[in-house]
Amino acid sequence: MRTSDKKEYMMVLVLLLLILGAGLIMSSRHSELVFKYPDHPAILNTNDFSVNTGNGILEIGKSSFADVAKLYPQGRTLGMSTVYSPKNSGCLFTFSKKSNILITIHINTNQTSTFRHITLNDSFASVVKAYGKNYARVSQKGDTANFDAVYGAESSIVFQIRNNLVKKIIIQKEAK
Repeated sequence: MRTSDKKEYMMVLVLLLLILGAGLIMSSRHSELVFKYPDHPAILNTNDFSVNTGNGILEIGKSSFADVAKLYPQGRTLGMSTVYSPKNSGCLFTFSKKSNILITIHINTNQTSTFRHITLNDSFASVVKAYGKNYARVSQKGDTANFDAVYGAESSIVFQIRNNLVKKIIIQKEAK
């Protein structure tokens, strides 16, 4: 092996070790997640998986892609996935692969509300008033102002809370 080849291999090895070291340092800086579960899980009813989009009502676990496309005709699927992103809606819709039924909605707009009338920028106190105190809390260790409040289990409603305000809502339910 030539001397110049040895130097190149050594440079590549050193570069790989530096990248690996930087990756380990960065991964160790993430805070530990803290999970706090309620004594009794929240009971969600069928209506809790309905949302008022401002254009009409959608039922997570029942509405089809055609139902969503009728309310939001200008949109696109993301790549070859089952995710639909309507233009100017502030929502992201995920559908089941086999039956093309709505299984998840990400709400990033105050134009869409939950069945219990919670929308973006509502206070966390209004969430607790509407859904109760039996939620699972997920946060980074030491952070009391920012957390996710999870109501339900397999089918659930997640409220992303930032500084006591709802900043995102995710509703998910498997299609039957």
